[in-house]
Amino acid sequence: MASRSFLILILLAAAWVPVRGESPAGTRILRTGVFHGNEVQAESGERWFGLVRNEDGLRLVGAPIQVTAVNDAVMDEDPDERSGREVRVDLEEDPIVLLAGSDWSDRPVPTVDYEWNWEAPAEPLQVTFAGKSYEVLAEWDGDGQPFGSKPLTNFRLRLQTEGRTQDLVTPEWCCDEAFPRVVWAGDLDQDGALDLLVEASYHYNVSTYVLFLSTAAVEGDLMGKVATFTSTGC
Repeated sequence: MASRSFLILILLAAAWVPVRGESPAGTRILRTGVFHGNEVQAESGERWFGLVRNEDGLRLVGAPIQVTAVNDAVMDEDPDERSGREVRVDLEEDPIVLLAGSDWSDRPVPTVDYEWNWEAPAEPLQVTFAGKSYEVLAEWDGDGQPFGSKPLTNFRLRLQTEGRTQDLVTPEWCCDEAFPRVVWAGDLDQDGALDLLVEASYHYNVSTYVLFLSTAAVEGDLMGKVATFTSTGC
């Protein structure tokens, strides 16, 4: 019962995520897979747009999703209970992420190809997009080590370009067998500037995808946080 109570506390904490900037037309993001029921805010038949890779690169492809009630092995005490939710979509490839909102349509998505060893995050990720160089780097104070036994002090995942800097992820503590990383980089909102999909996870049992768009940036920032999707494990 104690472990179940702890999980409920994690789920409640994950449900509140502050959003900076303005979300373009109510953008939501989602992933495919099996989740706890309160993590999925979507219904079967809704049209979402999957960010998928094909022979021509990445593109958004619209399709209705299927949300099915399934047994949650953690939360359901009775095998016949169905409080969990499985999210599926009929696309040729499993999408990197699903997006909903009136700003999205079937179209190619300019994408940056990069290699970043996120298990050695002291090495910055360097990308060039639309003639501009960007750098994403993990920084923290002190001599702690990623995936070490001690939390990293004052951790931040930082984006910088042309003398401008923005901290994208600043958890209160980091990290327990997980580490924030860039999942995708390119231009989703079609303004010619870099957007990012970041996995802001800092604990092995919690996964948080965060979508940052340049069109949602508030004054002084490079991009703004428009949507998140958080899921927990056991």
